[in-house]
Order: sequence, then structure tokens, then C-alpha cells
Amino acid sequence: MEYDPATGDVVIYDNDFLGDDANIVSLKEDKENTYQNGDLANIRCLRAFDGFLAVGYQSGGVYRFDGSKISVYHTDKSTVYISKTSEGKVAFNHTAGIFTVSDDFTVTEEISTEKQVSGNRLKFLVDGDKVYYNLNGRFFCREVIDGNVVNREITIPYVKGSIVEISKVKVKDSSGNTSYKYVIASQTQAYITDSLDTSNVDASGRLVNYDLYDATNGLRPIQANTSGYYDEETCRYYFQTTDGIFVYDFAGSKDRNIPTKIAINSVSVDGVPMYGNEIKLNKDASRIEFNLSILEFKPNKGHTVCYKLDGVDSDYVQIADDLTISYTNISGGRHTFHVYIIDSAGLVSNQIDIVLIKDKQIYEQPWFWIMISVVVLFLIFLINFLIIHKKAKNAKAREAELKGITIESIEAIARTIDAKDAYTNGHSIRVGRYSKIIAEAMGMEGDSLENLYYTALLHDIGKIGIPDAILNKPGRLTDEEFDIMKNHTTKGSKILKDISTIPNIVEGAKSHHEKYGGGGYPEGLKGEDIPLIARIICCADCFDAMATKRVYKEPYPKEKIIAEFERCKGIQFDPEIADVVIKLIEEGKLKAID
Repeated sequence: MEYDPATGDVVIYDNDFLGDDANIVSLKEDKENTYQNGDLANIRCLRAFDGFLAVGYQSGGVYRFDGSKISVYHTDKSTVYISKTSEGKVAFNHTAGIFTVSDDFTVTEEISTEKQVSGNRLKFLVDGDKVYYNLNGRFFCREVIDGNVVNREITIPYVKGSIVEISKVKVKDSSGNTSYKYVIASQTQAYITDSLDTSNVDASGRLVNYDLYDATNGLRPIQANTSGYYDEETCRYYFQTTDGIFVYDFAGSKDRNIPTKIAINSVSVDGVPMYGNEIKLNKDASRIEFNLSILEFKPNKGHTVCYKLDGVDSDYVQIADDLTISYTNISGGRHTFHVYIIDSAGLVSNQIDIVLIKDKQIYEQPWFWIMISVVVLFLIFLINFLIIHKKAKNAKAREAELKGITIESIEAIARTIDAKDAYTNGHSIRVGRYSKIIAEAMGMEGDSLENLYYTALLHDIGKIGIPDAILNKPGRLTDEEFDIMKNHTTKGSKILKDISTIPNIVEGAKSHHEKYGGGGYPEGLKGEDIPLIARIICCADCFDAMATKRVYKEPYPKEKIIAEFERCKGIQFDPEIADVVIKLIEEGKLKAID
């Protein structure tokens, strides 16, 4: 197949396929091809199938040509490579993944779109339900296991250069029996193997059984971005190299070089020779040295020693021609030493594995670090506990100090209020204490009880705004004077309205002269509409008025006070609170304070 840029024609030279004469088909002038808009000069891949050719283009498309008709599957991504599936379908790839296309080139089916198969991917092989592909110089197998997509890497031993060929071929032996072989080629090596399944790889994913051809067998560098050809009839595989065609004959002899073999000459621990494939070391062992011997049947052109000690080296270390390997002060536990060499022809020797078991120091024992962790955690806990305890103790002391200052300040304000009224000296302090006794008997506690006490102390603060002449008048007040006196409740609420740290303090000052049955002041509230705190202060206020000696009266006896509370239940007092007050008086828990 050839492209003529002058005419835009694709010329196909194949008399067996097209007849007696070579056929010239102009893709550029094909009127039915509505998808073709790209540059036809950039042909990336050409594959022959039964009855048609498949062509991949850099400009984005896969074409099917059967000698007279062209079918197109258009894509906006460059087709990199075309292959044949086990069912004979056309498979192609580009940066979005690997796909198959239907026989009429109208429908594609995704084989794989995982990110792992995107990128620098040149060749792939669809093998039944498996897809083999290379990615950035590495080789993978994609398959579905128990409904899950699994991408496993197959390590091709000592592959040099990019992988440029992946094929599966049918081989026939001299008896006519057929089998399948896999061909994987890098730019400098060709690997032939019977299987790529997990049965032919070791635990690390490394390919085990294979035939290798490289420069020592006459293989020259294989051209990149090309594809070899397998002649099934002759069982020969043709590779395009920089020096012509290299032929691998599956039926012919395989003249292979004999790989180098290695042996461990000696193992010494701190200068003392040790023997066996499993060596036990004392916990104080310091230096371990491995000495290798090389057994080969060809001139020595140099070797690459590859070794790794599990638990010390993360990957194989490669050194040139040094046959002495040493380690110092390895940690306690079980370690396996692995070593092999690669000769100048790229052939790999046998691998030697030696197990080292070293006793652990006390600080390498798990229980030691568990014990250290427990001690450290305990110390951290103890330190934090002591710090928190001290802070809590200081905070509690400071809280008590501030609380004491608050109480003393409020009581000082209450005494200032009482000092203004000559007839009721000490009244606010007593009402505060009576209110607290009543509320506590009702089940109030904590901050609510303390806030009630503070509110009761300041319930008459509005009297500061009442003229002394009215406040200290010895006789009965006129109606006008009484109206002024009643204003102490609203004046008190205005004075206290900006205090937000004591809940309901405004209600206590404003509503303690409201009556349960109605008719009180300043708002004429009744029943449960009167705040609870005001109903309690009302009872405490009236108890003090009855139990305290005034200029104009003697203190009431206990029986009379009880009788008044009984008489005024539901009228002036909350009945439930009045019952609590009566019980407290009878039990001697609520009595006049001197």
C-alpha cells in the first residue's frame, strides 16, 4: 500500500487480493466517506484480514478496504496500532484505550479504558478475555477476575529498550500437532514463551520459562514503530531490524548460548565461616560477607551482579564484576539474600537464595516498644492530669473569689437601697435569704438558685429613684404618693435591664408586687403569667413585712403569719408557693432574721 500526495490516492499492490491489475483507489475523492477530513499522508498502521485491509491514520480514523468499498470508523484520536483478536475482529488503540470495531466498521466496543493502559502505548495483543499491552516500556496483562478488572504487570527479565512487538502465533510441529507461542520483542531482544499466565511467572511477576534471542544469536536492533510478520505455513517469524530481516524459525534448531552459573564460595560472619542455605546469627553479629564464584564456558566479557537483601534493599542492587558483597549491622529478624548475574550476552544465571535469621536485641522486641508506649502514654496522661487538675483548682478558686466579690457587691448595693428607707433597714438582705430558703424547698438548685438570690437582693433597687419624703413618710401615703411609690418596680426594671449575666433579674424587680388573683402592679398580671421568680420574691417580701418589727407595728406571731398566708392563697400568693412557706414556718426553717 502506498500513498501518493500529489493525487491523494492510496495505491494497493496485491494481485492476489485485487485481481490481475493493481488497483488505485482515491480516498480523498470518495464521496461516500463523509468522515474523512484528515491528512491521509500520516498512515500509522496497516493490517491484512480475511477479505479486507484495515488502515489506521494519524489524523484519526480506522478504515476497512475490501478492494472496492471503503468503510470508516472515525475518531478524533490518532490510531496507533491495529491487531486481530482471537475471533478475527479488528482491534485498535489510541490514547483513550483499546477497542474492537464491528465488521461493518460502525460500532466499537471498549476492551479497556483504564488510565493504566493510556499514555505511551505502542503495541497490544487481544487474547480471548485477556489483553496484553506495553505501557512506557513495561508489560501488562488486563483480565476480569470475579467481576473485577485486574491489571497485573509481567516483568520481562532484563529487557533492554522499549517493547516493540507482542504477538500470539500458532506453531505446527513435525507430527502436525499445533500449539501456541507468544512473541515479545524489545528493540534488542526477542522472547519466545509458551505461556503468559500466572503459571509461568514467579511471585514477583517475573517471567520464568522462555527462549531468548539477542545480539549473541545474530539479532540486530529491531526497528521501532514497525511490526513483524509470522508465516503460519512455514512457522517462521520475520523481524525488521536495522540490518535487514531476522528470521526466527520455530521448527528449526535453537542455537543458544549457555548461561553463566554462579555459586556461593563462602559466607562469613565477623570473619567466621558459615555454611548452609539458612544461617542463624547472634544478636551481636556485625558484618556479613558473601563471596561468589562464577562457572562459565565462554570468554568472560564482563558481568553485572544483581543482589538484594530483603528488609534492607528496596530493590535489586547492580554492580559490575564485584564478586564480594557485604552488609553491616542488619536488624534482627528473618532476611533472605538473593543474588544472580547477567553476562555480557544478556543471559541470566541461576539465582541463589540464602536465609539469614538474626536474634533480636531487646529494643527490637515488639513487647519492649509496647511497654515503652504504655509508659510514655501514662506519663503524658499523668502530666496532663496534673496540669488540668491545677488549672481546674486555680479556676475553681478564682471562680469562688469572683463569686464572693459578686455576692459582696450585690449585698452592698442592697444595703445601700435599704439605707435609703429608714423603716425597712436590712429588708433586701432578708428577702434575698428568705427567697433562697423557699426556692430551695421547691427543688431549685445550682445557678438558678444563686440567680434567684441575686435578683431578690435587688428587687427594691427602684426605690433609689423614689423621693425620701415619700419613702420615709411616717403616716399614710396619699393616692398620689402611693402612685409614685409604685413606680419603684418599673424604675428598678429599667436600672437592671442591661444586666445579662443574671437571668430574669428584670422580672424579679418589676413583678414582685403583682398578685396571683390579679389587681397588683405595675401590669396587673395574674396567675401563671406572673414570672415564677417574682411569685417567690412576693412571698418572701410579705413574710419579712409581717415578721419584722416596724416603727408602726410589732412583728406578727407565727400563727398570724400562717393565717395570713392561708387567707391570701390564690388572692395575693401563688397557692403552691404559699403552702411551701407555711410548711417552712411550721417546721421552723423559715423564721425572722435579726
